Amino acid sequence: MDWRRNSAPVSTLRISNTRLMTTDRFWERAIIHASAQSQKRFIATFQEYMEAMVQEAIDRSGRRIRDIQSYIDMRRSTIGIKPCFALLELGLDIPCGVLSCQAIRDMETASTDMTCLTNVSNCFRGL
Repeated sequence: MDWRRNSAPVSTLRISNTRLMTTDRFWERAIIHASAQSQKRFIATFQEYMEAMVQEAIDRSGRRIRDIQSYIDMRRSTIGIKPCFALLELGLDIPCGVLSCQAIRDMETASTDMTCLTNVSNCFRGL
């Protein structure tokens, strides 16, 4: 994630991973149309997502079983909805005050929870 915070052109970085190269190409195209504020939001939400994914892997390898509230809190980050919201905002210049409004944050949490529950119910359909 650090390379996204730096202004060095992606082409100057040594990239061997195909997924990373694809992400780089996406980011080069996205920042053309994105406001500085929306870029910061995307980077922050994607960083949170990546950290949650790493924590989930650590939990799995350590055979950690979370309690319900802790699982829900973690799942809100690993479902990847926040970076998706940030992607939708890239072309917009939404002031921080709007997105930090409690009503907006509550709607974001509710829609994330609905996505998590839908994902869980779809997983159990095939059983």
